[in-house]
Amino acid sequence: MSEMLSESQHAIKSAQKNGVLKHEGKDNDGMWVIVKNNVN
Repeated sequence: MSEMLSESQHAIKSAQKNGVLKHEGKDNDGMWVIVKNNVN
């Protein structure tokens, strides 16, 4: 179970770094948003 959590955390951090995913709002009360257009 902890291995799966670690992989999920890595995937989220990677998506954030690549600009595909961002978090809006407070840490405990926010939501994840998928960025549709990632063209710079």
